[in-house]
Amino acid sequence: APRRGGGAADDDPYPLPAGDGARALILLDVALVTTDAAGAAAPPALVLRGLAECRGASDASVAAFIGLVADLADHPEARVLIEVVSPQQAAAGP
Repeated sequence: APRRGGGAADDDPYPLPAGDGARALILLDVALVTTDAAGAAAPPALVLRGLAECRGASDASVAAFIGLVADLADHPEARVLIEVVSPQQAAAGP
């Protein structure tokens, strides 16, 4: 299985899942970035805005969310899932 730390399999305490585990993790990540704080479907940009307003733009959770969205953008299957499940924004506000 791929390793996060790049080290040998025996010294990595957090191995990345493979197979069904990897697919389940992608689904959970997609759900996280497309669900607002109230549990409604929302585009990732609105989820991020709500998180930043609630926690503050400099909070570590905001940086982690941005990193997660960037990681998902590099994964073709996840990117398609996000496009399919995210409601379409008519117009983005400031």
